Amino acid sequence: MQTPLVLRLVLALTLLDAAGSAAVRAQSPAQVARPPAPTPPLQAGDDELEVSTFYQGEFDRPTYSLWGPRLACGIDLNAWAYARCGGKRRWLYKPATNAESGNRCGYRGFVLVCFNR
Repeated sequence: MQTPLVLRLVLALTLLDAAGSAAVRAQSPAQVARPPAPTPPLQAGDDELEVSTFYQGEFDRPTYSLWGPRLACGIDLNAWAYARCGGKRRWLYKPATNAESGNRCGYRGFVLVCFNR
């Protein structure tokens, strides 16, 4: 004889509820963990990092227009990232697209992360 799916679901939920209440009764009041104090909401500027995108390429290219600013060939990416992140914060940039060939340096999209802490 097969038990209908709804009856099996109700039986499983009842068993889980009974097991959970038995575990709560087994703990003494001293063993019950208190919930952590709520953290205050973030204010504007409290973010721990800032993420932005840019691309490096020979000319403005419509397929990369959503990537943000274009850096010309020959620009030092380390110096640009340092200046973009305010000079005092740590930063990291990584390629986010495959390189596309071109006459001088090609095209490539990057993601820049500036850390506030």
